[in-house]
Amino acid sequence: MDGLYTHRDPTEQRRTGSAGPTLSVIAVCSLALFAPHTTLAHAQSPGPTPPVAPAPPAADAPAPTSVVPPHLVYVEDPIYPPSELGSGTHPSVVFQVVLDRDGTVRSADVEHSAGESFDSAAAEALARWRFEPARRGGEAIASRVRVTVHFELPRFDVPTTEAHAHDLVAVEGDGDGEVDTASDGERHRVDDPASDSEAEEGDVVEASATTTAAPLRNTSRAVSDFQLDRAALDLAPHRDAGQLLEAAPGMVVMRPEGDAVAHRILLRGFDAEHGQNIELSVEGLPLNQPSHLHGQGYADLGFIVPEAVRSIRVTEGVYDPSQGDFAIAGSADFDLGVTDRGVTAISQMGSFRTFREVLIIAPEGQDDDTFVAIQARRTSGFGTHRAGMSASGLAQWGFSSGAWRFRVLGALAGSRSDLGGVVRRDDIGTVGYYGTYDQPTARAQSAFGARVLTAFLGEHRGANGATSDFAVHLGVTDFQLRSNFTGYLEVSSVDPTLRGLGDLIEQRNRAATLGMRFRHRSAAFHPVSWLRGTLEVGSTMRLDQTEQSQTLLTQPGNVTWDRRFDASVLGADLGFYVDADLALGDLVSLRGGVRADALAYDVDDRLANTDPAITAAMPGARRTAFGLAAGPRVTLEVHPHRGPTYVASYGEGYRSPHAATLIDGQRAPYTKVRSADLGLRTEHRFGDGMVRVHASGFLTQVSNDVVFEPSENAFGPVGASRRAGAVVAAELSAWDIVQARVSFTGAHATLLDPPAPSEEDPTPAFQPGTLVPYVPPIVIRADVGAAHSLGRLGGRDVRGSIGIGYSYVGARPMPYATRSPAISLLDAQASITWRGIELGVSGQNLLGRRYATAESAFVSNWDPTSVASRAPERTISAGAPRTLMLTLGVRP
Repeated sequence: MDGLYTHRDPTEQRRTGSAGPTLSVIAVCSLALFAPHTTLAHAQSPGPTPPVAPAPPAADAPAPTSVVPPHLVYVEDPIYPPSELGSGTHPSVVFQVVLDRDGTVRSADVEHSAGESFDSAAAEALARWRFEPARRGGEAIASRVRVTVHFELPRFDVPTTEAHAHDLVAVEGDGDGEVDTASDGERHRVDDPASDSEAEEGDVVEASATTTAAPLRNTSRAVSDFQLDRAALDLAPHRDAGQLLEAAPGMVVMRPEGDAVAHRILLRGFDAEHGQNIELSVEGLPLNQPSHLHGQGYADLGFIVPEAVRSIRVTEGVYDPSQGDFAIAGSADFDLGVTDRGVTAISQMGSFRTFREVLIIAPEGQDDDTFVAIQARRTSGFGTHRAGMSASGLAQWGFSSGAWRFRVLGALAGSRSDLGGVVRRDDIGTVGYYGTYDQPTARAQSAFGARVLTAFLGEHRGANGATSDFAVHLGVTDFQLRSNFTGYLEVSSVDPTLRGLGDLIEQRNRAATLGMRFRHRSAAFHPVSWLRGTLEVGSTMRLDQTEQSQTLLTQPGNVTWDRRFDASVLGADLGFYVDADLALGDLVSLRGGVRADALAYDVDDRLANTDPAITAAMPGARRTAFGLAAGPRVTLEVHPHRGPTYVASYGEGYRSPHAATLIDGQRAPYTKVRSADLGLRTEHRFGDGMVRVHASGFLTQVSNDVVFEPSENAFGPVGASRRAGAVVAAELSAWDIVQARVSFTGAHATLLDPPAPSEEDPTPAFQPGTLVPYVPPIVIRADVGAAHSLGRLGGRDVRGSIGIGYSYVGARPMPYATRSPAISLLDAQASITWRGIELGVSGQNLLGRRYATAESAFVSNWDPTSVASRAPERTISAGAPRTLMLTLGVRP
């Protein structure tokens, strides 16, 4: 738990730019030769042993065989004991260590103690160090080494430090026995310059490793809890920050409505659309917008500069008490930071007259969390009427004061794009797959978005191991969308004689958000020998003031001919959680707690106030409502000394209601989700490689699901639903050259009790047992990348890299028992870097597939002179064809 216990998940090691313990690891390994098959010698006193002159060999003795000593390959950082932080000491613990012929630690005896707490912390780390075994004549042999683990007092103003290890000549032996070195803790690759050389008694070999700050909290909450570092994000080409999410198993990310509208996200049997079923955040700051007119939980990721993303934590399911509103399918948090210090400039140009420019300034001598990142993009767009422009900037400054680490974050973004809209499949050929209807209200489709975000964040690591963090954030967003899904069907809600003027719907949503969060984790407690743990409490608060309207426009001039909605919404959300993190002995961990949220609404529906007909149909134009949501989240891990770690998780989450659906005095009806996961994760290391596998089955039930309604460009309720499925994900790294990530997600999503037939809808498209629309039953994703030196030019390395990304999205069910075709997309990239100059090429959809980012079946009529048919027709939003981009970059 947070580095205090034997078993830790690699996702816990988040490389923050924040301050953390500064640790120094010194390993001193002394070796002396013995005759074969003899008992290992007893420990000597600390320090190098002077060379001993060997006795002259007998006349008939075989020629001596040189011995290559063992050397360090992986190092895991020791954790400075929290209970000793006030001691002011920086002791060393000396061990006599027996290594097996496979380089694993068979036993470690304390030769020089620094006290129980330091001895225990050093032993926990040492047990997971990995050595290349000693060799005689090329054959691996057992050996004994002396290892010194040194502790330095934590410093909070430097996030990383160098640690050194020294190998001295080893003792040979043939001892039997095995020791388990499998661990979920973080290991560091050690570059050993003398690993291939022969060593004589007394020779010294140096190696180095890098330590990282201990995490503020334990974030391993399920099998499907993934930390995507920069290496994983760079394996395949990604067009923007939203597409980075495709590195997570089962995640499908598309943009059917252009660059100025939020991404559509599919995950674990859920169509999260623009964020309604997935909690999205950056640096823990919430991005989902409650009661957004275009979609509950709307979250636009377009303002994030992808090159400034250090890592992404994706939690599939709702098992962490810190997860809040909209965490139905899961959550994703973007961690910002720039590792390469200096100035980076990147220019990209390619298909459809697309141009993108990126400038990153990361001052030398500052931590990763201090940077300025700016991007700008313009394109003529594929097909017709899809041109767009966008620009955004991120600036973050990190600084320390004692045990505190503070950050100031600012973001500014704006974008506008034309929309091609939808095309009926029976019109393809007349209109063109990438075309737009030649109608005024079709060619007037467009989108606009803008965002300002500021935040002040702080992190504190106490002297006793306790941690705290807080954030205060203020944001303003502006959104405008003009779209036409149905052509010429709409009739005025006030005057039934007004019809046929075009179904161009304009949605406007402007919101201001003030939010705060606070979290504190206690120091570790150890009441009995078999129980250790920490307790955490946290709170989130936000206030949203939203102005929104929906109207029908006609051309020319975007003249309003019908008003559908015009309201002000004030929403307040207060959340609180308690989270325990317990280790029950060495084999079992239990994490979890309870979260509760209260949300209040105040709605002023101005349109209802001024229109008697609408007021009669919607009593309570001015209305208030209040709701409560609470539920447990718990994860149980069983991690034997050998074999996989087994994980079971259960959680209850929620999605807040849209304010427009509430009536006065109503107890706000939260959508409740109950989710359970059962699975395992395992890791195997071989030579210079590693394989990690995650596998789980899940079952999720939602009390009130929603499905997109094209006629209103919004979502309508379809009752309860259930998902059952499985996720299998594997990661491979080998030879410091190749990395690969492959995942399979299968989900069976069905409706349990959809709305019954009514006078308005006598033959509803959904019946009990109907597959949830737009949800793919199978998602397969593979990312493979390789990087290596290609030689030297002018005394400098020439480094090359390649990467491939492949996605398969199974045929998605649609209304009226139809299905969309499966999607198969191949992306690739290649680059050469020399003296900081990068030249690259990337391509997406290299197979040139025609596919739809969104497809549905509904009634429409694009001929204003004809009588509309009431039969639903399949309609698509086209995905981008083959796209090629050239990249020229200058990096530090």
